[in-house]
Amino acid sequence: MNPCDLHAGLLEHHVLLQRLTLVPDGHGGGTQSWAVLGTPWAYIVPASAWENLKSMQLESPITHTIYIRYRADIKARDRIVHRGRNFNIRSIIDMEEKKIFLELKAEEGVA
Repeated sequence: MNPCDLHAGLLEHHVLLQRLTLVPDGHGGGTQSWAVLGTPWAYIVPASAWENLKSMQLESPITHTIYIRYRADIKARDRIVHRGRNFNIRSIIDMEEKKIFLELKAEEGVA
């Protein structure tokens, strides 16, 4: 998507931004749990056939591109959850390096 075409009105999906964390069990161990980092608005676009073909060469195929307002705290191991669907973030791009919007390349359904 051309950054000039992206505007706040396209961010129509209210999603959960989550991070896998270790919750201590009180005995020196712990269990992993997804903690909510925020609930941003997002624009979710399925990957095109060309993007799918290119991503097959990678270890993790990209199934969707998700656009949200800029946040400095997102990591490539976080995930977006929308309507019970999990989108694992594989890459984060600060569009035009302006700290306005992020383009998240994501893979649906796997850890």
